[in-house]
Amino acid sequence: MVKYSNSFLIYAVSLLILMYFIFHIFHGARGLYAEKNLDIDIKNLELQLVDLQKTRTDLEWKIKNLGGGNGRVDADLLSEYMRNLGYVKSDEVLLLE
Repeated sequence: MVKYSNSFLIYAVSLLILMYFIFHIFHGARGLYAEKNLDIDIKNLELQLVDLQKTRTDLEWKIKNLGGGNGRVDADLLSEYMRNLGYVKSDEVLLLE
């Protein structure tokens, strides 16, 4: 009877260890479900990167045209900035020399 108890204990511990590893294959920090979540995060971050690159391109264009390498300021861009800053109202006409 003692021999039966020892073998049962060995099988039970082995089963628990096996269940532990199987659980972590799916739910662990690097498990299969975590990999799916990482793929979703990668796609979301790639979309965010595209938006940020577009914003950067727009800002670079505005900076380039505001100062313009030739010393002249783009009148439409200056007008837009002045309206956004509140120096010129929407019903006023801005005349630049």
